[in-house]
Amino acid sequence: MSKTLLFAFGNRPSLRLQIVVASRLQREGWTPTFLYWSSNNDEYLAALAEIGSRWPATRLHEAEASPGRLMRAKPKLHSWKARALSLLLGLPPFRESAKVVGYHFANVEASLSILRKLAPTVVVVSEDGISSNLHFMTAVRELGVPCVDIPYGFGVREDLEIDLERKQNTGELQMVAGAEGAVLSIVAPQWIKKGRFSGAIMFPQHFILGMEAVGITVGDPWIIHGGHANRLCAESNATLSRYRKEGIADRKLVLTGSPYCDEMMESLAGDERAKCALKQPQRISEGALRVLASWPPSYHGSRATHCEFGSYEEMTLNVLGMAREIPGVELTVSLHPATTRGIRELLLKAGINVSDEYVIGLIPRNDVFVTYYSSTIRWAIAAGKPVINYDAYNLNLDIYDSAKGFRSTTRARELQEMLAELASQPGEFEAVASGQCESASDWGILDGRCTERIGKELMELARQRGGPHSNAHVN
Repeated sequence: MSKTLLFAFGNRPSLRLQIVVASRLQREGWTPTFLYWSSNNDEYLAALAEIGSRWPATRLHEAEASPGRLMRAKPKLHSWKARALSLLLGLPPFRESAKVVGYHFANVEASLSILRKLAPTVVVVSEDGISSNLHFMTAVRELGVPCVDIPYGFGVREDLEIDLERKQNTGELQMVAGAEGAVLSIVAPQWIKKGRFSGAIMFPQHFILGMEAVGITVGDPWIIHGGHANRLCAESNATLSRYRKEGIADRKLVLTGSPYCDEMMESLAGDERAKCALKQPQRISEGALRVLASWPPSYHGSRATHCEFGSYEEMTLNVLGMAREIPGVELTVSLHPATTRGIRELLLKAGINVSDEYVIGLIPRNDVFVTYYSSTIRWAIAAGKPVINYDAYNLNLDIYDSAKGFRSTTRARELQEMLAELASQPGEFEAVASGQCESASDWGILDGRCTERIGKELMELARQRGGPHSNAHVN
């Protein structure tokens, strides 16, 4: 049986997780290949540099369709709903929707073509819903290629609502209206937001109707993993619970753990002191508090009014500078991939230690984790490390509140005080770390076998499929 894995991605954080999976599964006889599904050329070139010569990589080029050309979809893509929409979009009130039908169809065709060429046994993605490439995901489903979703982040419904809030503040929020909105509410009401921002849509309504006319649809556009992957590999009991809360069906969910937990375990090889402190309420080095700050990119462009600092640069130097000056603290900074080179140079000039090592391997080799709602908080909790979340832009999310060693503040001064207490107040670090260790097993599986379990799921789906282009798609 063929064992070709196609890793499809649209950004480098997703790619980095997929590279970890590819490296590990290649040892088990799988053959990885990579496909970049977005349009940013600089991002693609950076991705190629990270993949290197280890595996083949290609790009899904966006097809262009003649405006106004109404193309008929193939029968399998063309449900009764799509057929009805194709007829309806020929009427004058729906000219804008009709214009994009050809574009959508041509891009599904482009995805079908590259999938037939690469002939993967299984497709691996890190998001299958609204933030994925819906043309590509539709083609995967059309060909019946099994698809496994291995999350790289911890995106939740509230993240999409935060984006809607941003659009509302900038006048970009789109709402259903008119004849197109009325049709959309009948044929595909899931695209219309309910509850907070009721009536809002993520894409223009004519664009959505054009998608639906060629069979491009999403079960729930208001969650990150609301698409049609066969399996969603839950990273922990905590994330599994969250996915269920968001309405993802149990048949899609499987508790595997995350490959990043395997990476954390592997990073401890040869570091006995850090190994002894893993999931234990003790410091790695006596007399010092190792603090790892995973620093975010700037969101001042959209949320400056929510921040206590007038500029991102001012915030960066103040917060990290204060942390470095706390007696007993040994600070290491890991920069998010989206931060600019200038920020790194700014920190180095200020004498702040910036590591080029990937943050996953650094987490278990430090005592405390400081960040801004990074999804890597999951791995710090799993390792039993106290977390201080600097809510710089006042998001006020509750997704990590169940962890006993998680603290959050919107004030840099409070962050400094929390760190100072952990560093110098007798018994404070041990008490907070002890609580975090109690929560650790809910947030990650540190048995070194997470990728192995994912591999078993891939193999099972490959066996169920039975052939390179069978339509035995498992729902």
